[in-house]
Amino acid sequence: MIKAKRQEADLTFVNKPKDFHDKLKIEFETAKDYYSNPTKDKAQKPEFTCYRNPIIKNKLIEIFNHKCAYCDSNVTHISAGDVEHFRPKSKYWWFAADWNNLLFACEKCNRTGKNDEFPLSKNDFIYTYSEKEKFIEEETNYRLLINPCIEDPENYFEYDLKEAIIKPRQTVQNNSRKKIMAETSINVYKLQRIELVHEREKVLILLLAQIEFTKKAIENYQKLYNYPKGLTIKLEEKVKREIQILLEFNNSKRQYLGMVRQILRDFFVEHGFNIPESLKTSE
Repeated sequence: MIKAKRQEADLTFVNKPKDFHDKLKIEFETAKDYYSNPTKDKAQKPEFTCYRNPIIKNKLIEIFNHKCAYCDSNVTHISAGDVEHFRPKSKYWWFAADWNNLLFACEKCNRTGKNDEFPLSKNDFIYTYSEKEKFIEEETNYRLLINPCIEDPENYFEYDLKEAIIKPRQTVQNNSRKKIMAETSINVYKLQRIELVHEREKVLILLLAQIEFTKKAIENYQKLYNYPKGLTIKLEEKVKREIQILLEFNNSKRQYLGMVRQILRDFFVEHGFNIPESLKTSE
């Protein structure tokens, strides 16, 4: 999981079909009437469709660089992926087409992982529409899931570099709320599922191999620093090339950037290099 940033504040960017915003309003009012009726007929339960607009989905794919908001795996090269409701529409229907509630997720994380889960520390309390203002005000205090558009996941997670296993970051061990959020998110999003760990491990192996190449280049440069200038220049260029290859692992379109950045930060610190801005966390 990696931090993502929305540029748009709401769905005003959706311009097709022309009647989209009219349909959105009708859909909302229909749902409001249904859920406010204590004698409602479950067979008449309204269906939410506006959030499936291709413009919305394409914008989410762009924001998350074609990767899952939860597991940071590439999605669009093997499947269509899902428009995911962070707060499930089955419980909080008024967020069904709320732009800031929509994420892009793989089927694994969305359908067999999170699904309709939205745990709160407030004894599994579920807010009603009449309490929506209270919900918005209190959610931050009770929400147990990390939202990559709100929190920076790198401040919550770290990785075991032997097996690519994700776990709560050491720095959150003394912060009970952050620790619980990290643990709950790992469990609900199924971030420890075997096939996902194996995919992270593939990236880990390649990255650690490149680090060894880079360390060797640095070692050679340090050994031969006082040799003829022509040779040291070539060795210096070799170090720069290897570091540049390393930094390619941090390309925004690459997978498992939380793990990658942790390893790269440690590498830069170990060798006394300045940490690039793209590797720094918000804390």
